[in-house]
Amino acid sequence: MGKAGWVVVQLSSRTLWLPEELADRLGLFAASVRVVGPTETLWERDALVPTGPWRRLQESGRPATGVTREFRADRDVALVRLPATVAQQSPEQQLASLGEVDHYLGVDDDIPGLPTLTIDPRSALLIGLHLDNWDRLPVGLRHASRNRASVNLGPVPRALLFVDLDITQGYPPDAVPDTEATRKRLMNADPPPAVLRLLVPPGWAYIAPTENLVHDGSSLSFRDGAVHASALGLFRPVRGTAEVAVVAVAL
Repeated sequence: MGKAGWVVVQLSSRTLWLPEELADRLGLFAASVRVVGPTETLWERDALVPTGPWRRLQESGRPATGVTREFRADRDVALVRLPATVAQQSPEQQLASLGEVDHYLGVDDDIPGLPTLTIDPRSALLIGLHLDNWDRLPVGLRHASRNRASVNLGPVPRALLFVDLDITQGYPPDAVPDTEATRKRLMNADPPPAVLRLLVPPGWAYIAPTENLVHDGSSLSFRDGAVHASALGLFRPVRGTAEVAVVAVAL
């Protein structure tokens, strides 16, 4: 794959940054989205969940090497391997190694065997694929929202689910997108966007613009739950511009 150090996967609404060592075993899968049925009482009404089968994505065409790119914190997603010395530090220090921590969200345990993980504390129900709204910024200012970093503390892999959809399209500049409205947009999209599953091994972290990204965590393929620590702030896999290899995938 060349000597770029980073492979950037070009999606329709954003890019995914992967360390070059992962490029030949792309841990990225795609599936469709559906609304939960009336008997699926673990989820709130109208929640969206992935529906299989999951397809491993393959590169389409030869990569473009020697391309200079800058990571867009309001749009792009990254998977980062923490150095061994950093992985031995506290969760807060691990997150700080990825950028500027503005709000530490703490440590959580995943419930094993679930396709989505986020629970509404008011109802104790899973909310499915959703949009964060910590900053509650309107569309015209949504690019200024904080992004999120989440470190997998082990002992098993976990997965980040996200939908390849630009959530700012179709809204007036002063509108504040939310999960309910985004669900309707997603289900009415033609063609429907894919939900992607990115595997996050222990000792690795993801960086994602969760205020601009329909997403959730997943533990469906794992018998045990992972422990993870998360924070909001300004996180990037690289500072400034970097030389990367750009690849496309067939969804």
